[in-house]
Amino acid sequence: MKKRIVAMAIVAAMVTGCASGTGADEVNEQSSAAVQSTEAVSEEAVEESTEEVTDGASDEASNEASEDASAEASKGASDGASVEASKDANKDAAASEASAVAAAKDEAAKEEAAKNEAAESAEKKEASASAGLEDGSYTTDLVTEKTYSPGYVKSISFTDDAIIIEGNFYRYDANWNPVEFGFNKYTFKTNASTKYLSSGGEQDSIQMSRDEFAPYLQSQLGGGLGLTIKLKGGYLESIDIIS
Repeated sequence: MKKRIVAMAIVAAMVTGCASGTGADEVNEQSSAAVQSTEAVSEEAVEESTEEVTDGASDEASNEASEDASAEASKGASDGASVEASKDANKDAAASEASAVAAAKDEAAKEEAAKNEAAESAEKKEASASAGLEDGSYTTDLVTEKTYSPGYVKSISFTDDAIIIEGNFYRYDANWNPVEFGFNKYTFKTNASTKYLSSGGEQDSIQMSRDEFAPYLQSQLGGGLGLTIKLKGGYLESIDIIS
């Protein structure tokens, strides 16, 4: 802008000089002075322009640096928040997984307990049904035909987990009247708790092993001794030869 003003001033001066009849030397001197003034103004303008450009570039660089720093800080904060959120999510996921595993184990334990209970109940029912008798005490006599009492036995056999007696059992009611259960093949389930006994008179009962008791019971068949059994939980709690 300043250069333009100065140039206009020079032209005006030249025109004025010519119009007033000024000599060529004087005009030249005025032109030279104007040129020098123009050069000075130009240098000043260049310096000001350079300063403005420099200041503008400096401000721009400062703004960019500030923006970069803000962006970096924001990114760092965002990354930190993401890491914390990820850690929290992992903790929650681990807790949920542990809870699910514990619940699954608990459910499996309950199912296993229910299965065992059902199996035990079914086993007891099967044992009771095979005998055809409820829990309690029953009596028969080691004779092969019915005589003075309703009890008698036709055959006895042993298996790995049962004693099978073919005969008729009875027991007495509250008035000591015999209640018969009919002639049948009764299968009495045995287990590790079953007691094999021989009792008589004032002597204490003699407990035998299963291997000892089996042949002894067979030897007494037809001899007229009594035989008492006790059932508990569907199993043969005890079997006792009464003399």
